[in-house]
Amino acid sequence: MFTGRLKSTFLVSVSVPKCDHQAEPRPHFRRHQRRSKLKEIYSDCKHFDERERQEVTREDPSHQESLTVSRQAILHLGSASALSGLAGPAIAVAEDDRLPTPTSGFSTADLLKPCKSLEPCEATLQELTAALEKQPDELELQGYKYFYETEVERLTKNKVFVSKLRQDVENGSSKFLQHAVVSVPQADFDKAIEFWTKGMAMEINRTRTDEDGLRTVFVSYGPETLKAENGGNFALELVESPSPSQPAWLSTAPQLAYIQLAIGNVRFRNIVDSGAEIVYSYGYLEIIAPGGLLVKQRVGARRDPIELLAFDVPDVEKASKFYQSTIGMTAEVVPEAECEDVGRLGGIFGKKGEGSAGIWEGLTGIGEGLTG
Repeated sequence: MFTGRLKSTFLVSVSVPKCDHQAEPRPHFRRHQRRSKLKEIYSDCKHFDERERQEVTREDPSHQESLTVSRQAILHLGSASALSGLAGPAIAVAEDDRLPTPTSGFSTADLLKPCKSLEPCEATLQELTAALEKQPDELELQGYKYFYETEVERLTKNKVFVSKLRQDVENGSSKFLQHAVVSVPQADFDKAIEFWTKGMAMEINRTRTDEDGLRTVFVSYGPETLKAENGGNFALELVESPSPSQPAWLSTAPQLAYIQLAIGNVRFRNIVDSGAEIVYSYGYLEIIAPGGLLVKQRVGARRDPIELLAFDVPDVEKASKFYQSTIGMTAEVVPEAECEDVGRLGGIFGKKGEGSAGIWEGLTGIGEGLTG
């Protein structure tokens, strides 16, 4: 049920560089005085930063060109690495979308790709460790080494998880939900792929085209198969539809209400450039993806960043019994006190469950706690 008016929110964040020898502008300055003062601070910091960067500029013997390594680039790499050790691949980017090329001859394009298996990842880590023994003060090599240490840890844990899950599925003691089908209007299909791959940092697993020329694209944060060391990931099957989708509030049939993700780094620019609309951005993001699907994104670290699927159903109790008896899910009761106030689009995080006496039931799927 559509319970409110959608409202776009545009946020502007201004970051002013700080120098140790500069003071903050006084809060009682008039607007034009404050603007002038900020310009002075920025100008001073800019010159100071240029001097600081010159101190870490070195000659690259392998490429015969100068290399400037900024501390901010290393911090970006380190923060992305910290999340990648616990969750899926993080997006490691510097301020200008480029990371420094290390002086030891390694390729940045090769180094920053998430590992797909343990053996090559461990081999790269050994090479970086050996390079650091020769150049222990190379900050960029330290950043790359940390990235690969967390990648090895992530893959090791994931390998143990999928191995046990595969055994449970084979002996019939467990089930694994591999993907959900999302219908996307033909006019929005290309933008939808761009949103999921660039905006939400997913990767395309496979594609196919039917006899009518309509496409199907599978996207996820890793392989679905339980045989891969980085597998066991839930996928979205994007299906190109020749007809426009029907607004959710005009239908009483059960349907997908929203998808919730828990990932570390998201660029607003990539989301907006893909044609999506950010409708809420306080604490977490609510995004209308190309095609009309609501996506909620929060900052978090999970093995598989796809956290839950929410469904609009006319009868919560009947739907809960169906998913438990047919698919083998487990119900997790959510007390009414933990539900939020009535929201724009409803759902477990939006309104009270009328069909369950004020109590919502979250259905936990088999495999990393996917809920619906």
